[in-house]
Amino acid sequence: LKGLPMDTAGNLYFANTTYAGNAGLVRKYDVAAQTNATYTNAKKYNETDSVSIVGLAIRPDGIVFAADRFHNSIRKRVPAQLGASDFVTGYTLDLYMGMAMDSAETLYFTSGGTLYRTPTGGSASVTTVATGFTNASGIAIDESTGNVLILLADRGAGKVYMINADTGWKEEIASGLSSPRAVAFGEDKVSGELYYYVAEA
Repeated sequence: LKGLPMDTAGNLYFANTTYAGNAGLVRKYDVAAQTNATYTNAKKYNETDSVSIVGLAIRPDGIVFAADRFHNSIRKRVPAQLGASDFVTGYTLDLYMGMAMDSAETLYFTSGGTLYRTPTGGSASVTTVATGFTNASGIAIDESTGNVLILLADRGAGKVYMINADTGWKEEIASGLSSPRAVAFGEDKVSGELYYYVAEA
């Protein structure tokens, strides 16, 4: 499974990375009802090509952004429209790439050794946030401090970095890991202190 972004109602969204599993389908899990159903899909209208979703983000208005590694394209899907369209192209999207959206609806994604971002309100305008990684993989975002802080797993170097997307500050916070692929923020409910989780190979 890839994705698991959450909407403002607390519902989760997920997709299977294999074409045979769901043919580009994006599913919505209703946490309260504990049920899931097809929400939309990341295929273009009348497309017959295979689609493999390796990254997923949902805007509050329900628009889906899905990273398709088979076409190296981040696709935009408005559920009410007939099919998806290419939003960002020209970047290599591998199985462990990371993608997430902040509260300003800015989309962050990894490709190769670089973390990028683009606004999603109109046409894509991709800029570099941080670079110099061996193999930038999963990311997570926290904004509780008033800044956009990003955790990034560097799978190739066995490290995790903390990045301030507002200032460009970057710091290595963990090393010696076995191919870290995914990261997540946590918060101590008593002290308010931030901590993080790492998924290794």
